[in-house]
Amino acid sequence: MTSAFDGDVDPKEQSRFEELVSQLREHRNPLVSEVFQAASRRLYRDCEALVRELGNQDMMVLPARLLLCRNFVLERYPEHASEFLNVLYEMSQAIANAAGGTFGFGNKVNRSERAALALIAGALGIHEAGGESSEAEVRI
Repeated sequence: MTSAFDGDVDPKEQSRFEELVSQLREHRNPLVSEVFQAASRRLYRDCEALVRELGNQDMMVLPARLLLCRNFVLERYPEHASEFLNVLYEMSQAIANAAGGTFGFGNKVNRSERAALALIAGALGIHEAGGESSEAEVRI
């Protein structure tokens, strides 16, 4: 969502996304690993089509979907929900930081991606520190 929000999915962002999905399949949180194991088959097979589909959607619908996901996870898996939601947000940050900047320097996250991160954080119930995106490493 963060990379598609500005209408331009950079190959580095797509590569980072695929790398994170692969890593998260082995996450210590059983909910995280189960979700990414189940999703990875479709994501690898249909990644380019999914990115195109995402780019064609109204971006304001996606936070509502994340809010539904959050509510479902909190209700159904309360013991794993907080870490799962944080992993989703950290993944969004890592993807947003995968490309951009000038020669790898400067702010890698553009204004529209920062707006997307704020929407994602709000929908997932994550409180961003300072509102500015930072380099994020997804904890595995």
